Amino acid sequence: MPYIRLDQIEFSIGTRVLLDKVSLTLDKGERLGLLGRNGAGKSTLMRILSGELSSEDGERWVDPNITVARLEQALPDHLETSVFDYVATGLAETGALLSRYHTLAADGSEEAFEELSQIQTKLEHFDGWNMEQRIERVLQQLDLKADDLLAMLSGGWRRRAALARALVTEPDVLLLDEPTNHLDIPSIDWLEQQVSSFEGAIVLITHDRRFLQRVCNRIGELDRGHLSLWQADYAKFLVLREQQAEAEARADALFDKKLAQEETWIRQGIKARRTRNEGRVSALKAMREERAQRRVAQGKGSFKLEEANRSGRRVAEARGIGFRYGGDTVVDDFSTIIQRGDRVGIVGSNGVGKTTLIKLLLGELTPDEGDVLLGTQLEIAYSDQLRGELDPEKDLIDNKMTTATLDAQVNARWIALWLAVCAVTILGMILLGGVTRLTESGLSMVDWRPITCWLPPLNTQEWQAIFELYKDTPEYIKINAGMDVEGFKSIFWLEYLHRLWGRIIGIAFFVPFVWLLIRGDFFLIGQHFSLTRA
Repeated sequence: MPYIRLDQIEFSIGTRVLLDKVSLTLDKGERLGLLGRNGAGKSTLMRILSGELSSEDGERWVDPNITVARLEQALPDHLETSVFDYVATGLAETGALLSRYHTLAADGSEEAFEELSQIQTKLEHFDGWNMEQRIERVLQQLDLKADDLLAMLSGGWRRRAALARALVTEPDVLLLDEPTNHLDIPSIDWLEQQVSSFEGAIVLITHDRRFLQRVCNRIGELDRGHLSLWQADYAKFLVLREQQAEAEARADALFDKKLAQEETWIRQGIKARRTRNEGRVSALKAMREERAQRRVAQGKGSFKLEEANRSGRRVAEARGIGFRYGGDTVVDDFSTIIQRGDRVGIVGSNGVGKTTLIKLLLGELTPDEGDVLLGTQLEIAYSDQLRGELDPEKDLIDNKMTTATLDAQVNARWIALWLAVCAVTILGMILLGGVTRLTESGLSMVDWRPITCWLPPLNTQEWQAIFELYKDTPEYIKINAGMDVEGFKSIFWLEYLHRLWGRIIGIAFFVPFVWLLIRGDFFLIGQHFSLTRA
């Protein structure tokens, strides 16, 4: 009898179909590797297998006598919980009693002893002491300390704790979602041995091809909502999948050729006849519907690293750095030089300080001793193992933006505001800047060569000299004949301030404009508004 059977399961998110009439049977001793593109629905299928998620259609049947355990893809976030308490949560009610028992035993108060006696009775009823030994055995196998808080553990050790929580139930069906993530090489080797010797059924999602090849005896691929199963290891699966893809491509090509011929017939061939072949027309309609329902295979994902401005030859240099957590030495008298073009891989067991070393080199942590020198013109991209830079509450576009991009987007808003202010100011200067008054005074028609300088006349002699220069011009005589020096001053100041304001606006507009073009921030205005519309 199978452990779990899924029959014609359907599930979708919005208009996107993740599972389309998926059927699957899990038997004892089966080790199924579940493959598929990111977002294809592998974790969704895993949650339906475990019963955490209900399908929209189809039937799920589970043997009532079996136990199902699932290792989640995400790391545990119960950071203030001890390792023992977290692993014990895998044992449901008995685990909660064991956690409470350990907490009260450490308390030692009189009230605690009264509750301890009650919990002890319940544990004896649920065979809790054997389960406690089971927890301690799993913790010992994974080299975990029961009293450590999860907050004190690195990503690899927290992954071990999550694995211990799944194994402690001694399940008949074990569902592992990315089990090798964050684990060091010895832990992956240990997990490989455990999976290979497991007597129940296992379904695992992994992108570790070596692990997949060594432990799986059956491969399932989730593609465009359909689950294809092969009774083969990973190497043989690759050959069979390639053959299937070629056959599918040939069938699609023949279908499309036939459809094109029928489309030509319905538009042209029918002109030679008075009556239509209704059977052929119905077949064409069915072919159109079938072609519309076809889900085309997605292409291969690709990316490239954008090259930043060329930095100096030295990227980072560590000189005798040391770092300690409490009394534990993590980095001791470490020196190195990383130069442009280097590709450095850091290996080591979980918790030895790999991430700490990276943060020291990035300048996020300050060494207790020694110095870290960073090169010039560095643009650093850092993706941490806990994906701390991703906010699950934000959509893809908002998460895609780095802090620098967000700052530039804010700058783009200020740039747009600045352009608007400049435009309004220039328009106001043109409309309200005294053009009419200047024309009536005749000064706007005069060559104001002295006003090409920044400073106005400073004394009576200079005012008199400028007045003598312009009073004999034909334009001035025509409109302002008989004006004295004092009247000339008022009109001069109006024209002077008008032209000075124009120069200020020109500098305020064109200098930042050229600078923004050089930096490239100016083009973020269009990007900002396009993202807003999206």
